Amino acid sequence: MKVNSQKTKTSKGDLLGSDREGGAPSKSPFDVQMPSQNGGQTTISPPAKVKIDKSDEIQILVSGIDSLYLAMNASWLNDGLFEYLGYMKQCAIEEEVDIPVLFNNGSDDYKFLVKPHGTNGYEWLLVGKEYSLKIGNWLNPIQRPSIMAEVRSEVLWRMELIGAIDHIVALIENQNSVVDDVKPSRVDICVDFLIPENIWSIDLIKYRTTRAGYASPHFFNDKLTGISIGKGAVSARLYDKPLEIKQKSKKYWMYDVWGIKEVPDGMRIIRVEFQLRRGALKELNINTTVDLVNNTDNLWAYCTQKWLKFQNNPGKHHTQRKTFDWWKVVQNAFSSDCKGYPLIRQKALNQDSKRLFNSSLGFFLSHMAVEREIKGVDWGEPVTMNDIIEAFKEKLTDELISEDDFTKMVYRKQAKYYRSKQSEKDSPDNSFSIEKPSDESDDVFSNWISERPLSFVEKMEKAEMESKKPNFGDLFNK
Repeated sequence: MKVNSQKTKTSKGDLLGSDREGGAPSKSPFDVQMPSQNGGQTTISPPAKVKIDKSDEIQILVSGIDSLYLAMNASWLNDGLFEYLGYMKQCAIEEEVDIPVLFNNGSDDYKFLVKPHGTNGYEWLLVGKEYSLKIGNWLNPIQRPSIMAEVRSEVLWRMELIGAIDHIVALIENQNSVVDDVKPSRVDICVDFLIPENIWSIDLIKYRTTRAGYASPHFFNDKLTGISIGKGAVSARLYDKPLEIKQKSKKYWMYDVWGIKEVPDGMRIIRVEFQLRRGALKELNINTTVDLVNNTDNLWAYCTQKWLKFQNNPGKHHTQRKTFDWWKVVQNAFSSDCKGYPLIRQKALNQDSKRLFNSSLGFFLSHMAVEREIKGVDWGEPVTMNDIIEAFKEKLTDELISEDDFTKMVYRKQAKYYRSKQSEKDSPDNSFSIEKPSDESDDVFSNWISERPLSFVEKMEKAEMESKKPNFGDLFNK
């Protein structure tokens, strides 16, 4: 699938309200929906003096979409997938474990794990490294989305935004369905940048000007790790990304995206990330994935120029406050032409392999040491690789784990760590062809084809050929 769209670029001033001479600022929908608390003032006491008005040492590393949730409406041409998922879910319930399921993805079957339970009214919950899906048990669209899809960080950085959306829509349509509509439900948009350590301070909170009333710092061992601002339809996070990678996400491939091996002395890599939920996206007229693709830079401009700023002279009238130079760099940092990084897949797999080996090595060594004690092996007796393998095989036999059982366990883990081999440039020409199931008659299959409506992709292509541009409303079209 291709979200082919000729970008209908609008200036940031058009979106945000220009401060140019002779131009009155346009009013954002959020001026009504999300009023500024305390007039945007965050403190009446002057903060401590810190050097936070430097921009010459700021270096932008990367910008992009780090997380995306999609609401998808689909028309299923038969209930074959539902029967398959129902059977596999029952197996998961009986075995009390997540079970691998395979989706047709051309030459490479796409692997998910199906949970033994549904969630939030959706019958099936499928999880994977790149996508997670909530699938409803209804063949035709209803008021509720047919599928809620989470597009995860790794696939977004690897395939970039358009490629990741194309991929999941094509995957769903390959399961004998037609995707009628795709709406962004949540968008996490971010910029990573190098900043001097003396700027990264809790005093930043005192300089914020924001539409949100909530703000909270986060610490680890008395060191500032992040700042959260807002809890509503829009929220922001500023945090030490390398520390988050080390302590939580383990996404060490981000260093390849940044193009550096380590953080320079005296600097921090800070991520500024905004989360926009459906209510905010709707107010900003981001109603389709085309709207999103065409206006990521405008979203960033709104978030950093209207919703949140860092300015001097806290407590004074807004006319006496000026935006810090380093924040101006951040405001202009987002590029809508973000490229993908196809090598992330192999990097991520190698890092998983190394991490798991380091974890398992300790267990193998400890197990071998205990086995030697049980068997009374002399202290000076050397240990061979074969000894370790044989000890492990003995334990499998003692625990009544057969080769078939062991194979099933490995399959489950393989599905857990699976990443598709498709890069952002890969898009098979037959992504939307429907193959005739072997157990269906020609008449039944012909009826499916004749009744099949335009797919989501075909709608996009038809709109482009007819030069129909999406209607963004007054906010994007002056």
